[in-house]
Amino acid sequence: MKTNILISFIIATRDRKNDLKKCLQSIYDQNYKNIEIIVVDNDSSDSSFNMVSCGFPEVKLINLDRNIGCPGGRNIGFLNSSGDILFFLDDDSKISKNAALNVINLFSEDKKL
Repeated sequence: MKTNILISFIIATRDRKNDLKKCLQSIYDQNYKNIEIIVVDNDSSDSSFNMVSCGFPEVKLINLDRNIGCPGGRNIGFLNSSGDILFFLDDDSKISKNAALNVINLFSEDKKL
């Protein structure tokens, strides 16, 4: 398994601060550490932006001045990512500690991916 593969976790969010916090924590709990996290905030009014900027300062946080929806937010995240593999998550999801490793193994084993 290669350990130099960068995985970009991309999350579009709006007004789901508590769910987003749990999602981000599940990413930080990964056994694989060569990651970047991008959160695109679709003009939240529930202090999601402050929670991320204060609680997760390593996250690349993009604050939009209007809601462009989940697909638009994901596209903005994509444009601001550097990863070899892009991993899109909903803000109310949590992933297992081995999710990133499992994805890297799948990509390593199947060159068609």
